[in-house]
Amino acid sequence: MATHDSLTGLPNRVMFNDLFTLAIAQAYRNQKKVGLMFLYMDQFKDVNDTLRHDVGDELLKSIVIYPRDGKDANTLLEKADIAMYKAKKYGRNKYQYYVQSTKTES
Repeated sequence: MATHDSLTGLPNRVMFNDLFTLAIAQAYRNQKKVGLMFLYMDQFKDVNDTLRHDVGDELLKSIVIYPRDGKDANTLLEKADIAMYKAKKYGRNKYQYYVQSTKTES
C-alpha cells in the first residue's frame, strides 16, 4: 500500500511518476500517444451523498496528450494542472484542454 492510494487503489504520486514515465517511453518507442487528464470535481460530496460512496470511488478511478503537449511526466503534469485551473476559473461544469496559449492567458 506504500505505492497506492488506500481509497482508489490508484498509484500514489511516486508510483504514478514511475508508471507514467514508463508509458511515455513505450509510446515513444511505438510512436503512439499517451493521454493525461486532471479531474477536479466541484461539489464531489454531492456524488457520494446522492449516488453512494462506491459510485464516487468509481468516478475517482475513471487525462494532456503525449507527445503533442510534452515529452516527460513533469511537463505533462504541469500542463494538465494549468488546464484544470483554467477550467476552474470559468466556473462549474467546465472542462479545458491544454493549449499552448492557455499558459499565457490570465
